Amino acid sequence: MFPSVPCSLLVMVIVVVMLNLLFLGAGVDGRRLQRRRFKFHKQKLFRDLLKERQDNHRRRKKLTRRPHIIFILVDDLGFNDVSWHNPSVYMPHISALVRSGTRLENYYTLPVCTPARAALLSARQPYTIARQGGALEGLQPTGLALNLTLLPQTLQTAGYTTHIIGKWHLGFCKWAYTPTRRGFDTFYGFYNAGQNYYTKTTNNLVQLGNVTQRIRGYDRRRQNLLHFPKRNTYSTFEFAKEAIKVIKRQDPRVPMFLYLPFQAVHGPTQAPARFTSLYYSVKNKRRRKYLG
Repeated sequence: MFPSVPCSLLVMVIVVVMLNLLFLGAGVDGRRLQRRRFKFHKQKLFRDLLKERQDNHRRRKKLTRRPHIIFILVDDLGFNDVSWHNPSVYMPHISALVRSGTRLENYYTLPVCTPARAALLSARQPYTIARQGGALEGLQPTGLALNLTLLPQTLQTAGYTTHIIGKWHLGFCKWAYTPTRRGFDTFYGFYNAGQNYYTKTTNNLVQLGNVTQRIRGYDRRRQNLLHFPKRNTYSTFEFAKEAIKVIKRQDPRVPMFLYLPFQAVHGPTQAPARFTSLYYSVKNKRRRKYLG
């Protein structure tokens, strides 16, 4: 037999037990709800962080995107030998590039071959690197100083492929002075100052100190090896065709630097008849060829 318990006390005990059970259940549900809320906020925070990281990556990728660079150098072209300064000059393709791009009207360079190229590739004033004189002659045992870091070498370290098509004229008395040893992956062109546009041969008188000497020879290279292109091809067309090949071969995901120093309009003054005929009204024969 259980001892007798007053009814009022029994009711009170039942109420207290029920309240405890109720609060206990509420506490369990509250903890579950709290865990769900924490999990939701954790997932949202993770999604926000992931999105921010992806946005930052896209911004960095956009900022660090490396453009392809094609630098065309025209040899011995005068200020008044272009169509936007002289309306009698016919050059529709270059004029189209000028109209669609940025035209620099106060852009200065050196007046002769070697100093201009030395300044461009070294980013130095020629008088600071002993290249302030005239152009290098064919038999001069020197070139652009070997202790200089050149533009193509710097671009190579930034992940660029580097190519030169055309005229070098910065020394070839030993291999260390030649383009493929100065930062260019590929070279197609010639080492000397000038040559016949069709035969690729040189036949010049040069003054070396007190001695005048005739330089004769064939000058066309692919990399370091002699190259013999199709006979009687005008060099401007030859170099343009080679440039198109290089551009088409290039992986668009890899940045490219193409240095394109054409032979034209450097002497000897030669041009196809279909271009010189555009200037039939020009009386001076050499000027007519030059404009062609």
